[in-house]
Order: sequence, then structure tokens, then C-alpha cells
Amino acid sequence: MIDLNGNTRSVSVEEWCALALTGEVMPIKIQLNGKSMEPLIRIRKDFVTVVPLKREPVKGDIVIFRDRLNRYCAHRVKKVEAERILTIGDNCYEYDPWTARSDIAGLLVLLERNGKKYNLDSDLFRLYGKIRMALLPFRRFNHKTFLKLWSIYVRIFRKI
Repeated sequence: MIDLNGNTRSVSVEEWCALALTGEVMPIKIQLNGKSMEPLIRIRKDFVTVVPLKREPVKGDIVIFRDRLNRYCAHRVKKVEAERILTIGDNCYEYDPWTARSDIAGLLVLLERNGKKYNLDSDLFRLYGKIRMALLPFRRFNHKTFLKLWSIYVRIFRKI
């Protein structure tokens, strides 16, 4: 992060989000630490730029928020109601609990992968997100089918 004097300063995601919730912060470039947004955002490979949320989030946006365990997550917006937002990771099988609008710290706007930059705050990437969310029942089915087949495989080959 660069301060008003032009000096570079390192801050943790937690510090940045706390500042973003007060509206006193610049954009930050980070690597995500979890697999919940794969395949769009790869763990410890891709960089994303997060800006403080200055507009109402819309379906398909990727936001960073504080969850019920007081951790920060980056997930996609599924539904927006008055003061709460429903989110889900692209690689998740269940929706997150409703999140208070006041717990949304930032919006992911840029993805950097292999030297190329992609605008996440665009209709194209929101459409990608809507498709991922529409395919959720199929992801759940495939996941359950995989787990069932894996348990059968383990039972058969454990005896050998």
C-alpha cells in the first residue's frame, strides 16, 4: 500500500479490511489463501486487486467480507437484500450464511495471471459467476457421486 507521502507500506488483509470498512484505504493487491474461488482465482498463484466497496454490490460481484468466524473471505454475490448479502465461493457446494452489508469490506476488481490482467468488475466476469452459480446443483451432484465412488473404492481396496 502506498501512503500519502508516496511511501510503500505493508499491511495485512485484516488491517486493510478494517481500514476499508471506515473508507480510509487505497486498493490492495493480494493473493488469496483458499481454494473457494477456484478455478477462477488460483491459490497462491494469481493476484487480485481489491478496492473499498463504494457502490452497492450486484449479483456476480466478488466481495471480500468478514465471516461469522471473524475471518476474511472472498466470495461471489448470489443475492442482495436490504442490509444483507448472500454469497458463495465458485468452488463451494453450499451458500454462506447471510452476511451483513456492513461486513463487506471490498470488491475484487482485477485478476492478474501469468502477466495478463482481467477486469473482474465487468459484465463478462459477472456472467461467468452467474453460470457458476446456476451449475451449483450439478457441482453438488458430482461431488456426492465422487464421494460415494471413493468410499466404494476404499472399501474394495482396503480388503486387498
